Amino acid sequence: MFRLRCGSSFLRRLLHGGTVNRDQVLQQLQVCAAEDQVLDVVGKNKAKLTVNHVSTAVGMLWQFQREKPQMLRTVMVIRCHPQFLTLRVLAENKIALMDDLTLVDMLYSFLRFNVDGHDSLVQQLVSEAWLRIDRLPMESLSKFSMCLSDLNLQNSPLMGHITSIVDQRLSSIDDARILTSLMISMSPLVSPRLRDALISRAEELLDTMDPAKFNNPAENSAVHAKH
Repeated sequence: MFRLRCGSSFLRRLLHGGTVNRDQVLQQLQVCAAEDQVLDVVGKNKAKLTVNHVSTAVGMLWQFQREKPQMLRTVMVIRCHPQFLTLRVLAENKIALMDDLTLVDMLYSFLRFNVDGHDSLVQQLVSEAWLRIDRLPMESLSKFSMCLSDLNLQNSPLMGHITSIVDQRLSSIDDARILTSLMISMSPLVSPRLRDALISRAEELLDTMDPAKFNNPAENSAVHAKH
């Protein structure tokens, strides 16, 4: 009987601990159906927000916006919201904790909300991405190159470094959408030799890709949804 009571007590503690350990903030974010709900969760949990929470919230805000027709988007309203400022401050304070994909995704999303290129958040995200540039996966590198184009840095040494990386790793790129995004971003710096190689590789990838998938916006990654 004593063993049964001990076992029952242990199970109750274990189950209770499992409930407590669930990420309740993340769960609240994941059930949000609109921007105001996301911002409300942010406002109520400022002291608890981790890198993952901030990344999820910012990504969801942009996802809700990009699902709307251009005329119905409320980018300016969200950008001026006090809780969006909270996300900006938290993101800037947590840059060192971000993994590579989160770092570039965060930069991309904030630029979609027209955060100024001279803002310290944007500058620090760009600087940190530059430090990690040689290890970024191609999808993130493509998205980063789009961010640089948004910042009018098409002719910068940083874009030149991306061009060099693409030249070295061209044969490893297996997604035509990623390659075409890179080609557009790098176009001012591409040599005739590399241009021919890029076109050849793009043709190879397009020949093996389902045209419906390439043309269907629902199938395209957010990295290619610039507006």
